[in-house]
Amino acid sequence: MKIIPGIFTFAYLLIALPMLAQVSPPDNRKELLEKAERLVAKELSPEVRARFALVVDPFYTASLEEEEQDETLAEVEIELSDEEILAEISALINPRGILKRGSQTLLVIDDNRVPVGQFLSAHYKGKDYRIQLVQADARTFVLRLNDQFITRKIR
Repeated sequence: MKIIPGIFTFAYLLIALPMLAQVSPPDNRKELLEKAERLVAKELSPEVRARFALVVDPFYTASLEEEEQDETLAEVEIELSDEEILAEISALINPRGILKRGSQTLLVIDDNRVPVGQFLSAHYKGKDYRIQLVQADARTFVLRLNDQFITRKIR
């Protein structure tokens, strides 16, 4: 039973392969080659040349040019908003938990205990910032920088 499908496949290949392997007649090839030669022989207009000048080779890499670009990018400093700065700094703070001492709540960061309402000093990208611990509970803590607030989970 497995031989019958194989015979049909073989018969199909015998019929189909000669059709796929046909070469176009010499007259058709000659016309196509002449048309291609005419198109290549044409002079390009200045507008088309200008467009080609704008095209950049995607495979061209010049290490010297890349170094110059890196230097110019390093010189330009993008000023971050308070919200972005607070998000970056708060991501670096990993509290261990909280402590309650009477009515006072303390956030435990490494070996330090920071009471709610106290300011933290942070040095970020060459600048000093004062960030206030606004609130802390068993699961989250809230920090403030100027008018921006951010809430983070205690891990």
